[in-house]
Amino acid sequence: MALIYLVRHGATTVGEILVGRAPGIGMSELGNEQVKHNVEYFSDIKFDEIYSSPIERTRIMAEAIAANQNKKVIYSDDLLEVDFGEWTNKLFKELEGDYRWKNFHTNRSGTRVPGGEHILEVQHRMVDKIYEVFNSNPEGTFCLVSHGDPIRTAIAYFTGIHLENMLKLTVSLGSISIIKLTELNSSLEKLNLTLK
Repeated sequence: MALIYLVRHGATTVGEILVGRAPGIGMSELGNEQVKHNVEYFSDIKFDEIYSSPIERTRIMAEAIAANQNKKVIYSDDLLEVDFGEWTNKLFKELEGDYRWKNFHTNRSGTRVPGGEHILEVQHRMVDKIYEVFNSNPEGTFCLVSHGDPIRTAIAYFTGIHLENMLKLTVSLGSISIIKLTELNSSLEKLNLTLK
C-alpha cells in the first residue's frame, strides 16, 4: 500500500486573474502561513520522495516541506497547472463573457481550452505520474505538490467520479488530500484537509 499526499500550493498575491502557468507569482501572507502549517503537519510523516510542479507557487510549498525532511524536490511537468492557453492572465470577469469559458465549466470533458489543454490530457498526465511514483515503491509514502484542477482530476480518477463532477470536489489553496493506492484498489483517505 502506498500513500499519495496531494498538496495544493498556498494562496498567492494575485487577485481576480487566471494566472495559469504565468511565471513570477509568489505567496501572499496567507500563503506563507499555509506553507508553514503544512510543514508542521508533515513533520511527523516521512516521505520517500517529494514531487512538485515546477511553477514558483508550487516550488515554494514543496521546497519548504522538503527542507524540513532533508530531501530534494523532484520537479515534474506532469504536475503542472492546466495550460490555459489564450485565457492565461485574463480577468475572470472578462472570461465570464466568453461562451467557451461557460462551456468549459458546463461540459468540462468535452471542451478544450482555446490554445491550451483538454482536461482529459491533464488527468492522463496526473494519473500517469501517480502510477509511476507508486510503481517505484508500492509501499511508499509520497508528497505531490500541484494545482487545484490537476489534483481534482486525479482524485476523480481514483474515486471513479466523472470529470463533469470534478468541480464538486473542494481542493482549497494549501489543502492536503490523501489517496491510498494498492495494486488492486484505491481509496480517498482525506479530502481538502486545510490547516489555515
